[in-house]
Amino acid sequence: MLAGEVIINEKAEAIIAKHKELLPALIVELNEISEFDHQALYEFCKNYAEKQNAKVKDYAQILRAAITGSNVSPSIFSAMEALGKEESIRRLKAI
Repeated sequence: MLAGEVIINEKAEAIIAKHKELLPALIVELNEISEFDHQALYEFCKNYAEKQNAKVKDYAQILRAAITGSNVSPSIFSAMEALGKEESIRRLKAI
């Protein structure tokens, strides 16, 4: 994945439209985490989802759509780790 503008496919657009309201609070929380590797991101998402009475997949789906522009990808947490914190958050804010 390269930094830059994300082209969003039709299925990802539908996911974003359905769950966009989840992003602002999620972005605030992501800004606060210090470790930005696969395991730390997974644990963050798991704990965050539990606090919201949701499942990891609910948040992974909107993260995947917003960050990769697709409804399918390799692990979203690996993708976020590869992109880094700054670029991942920039892509989320761009939605």
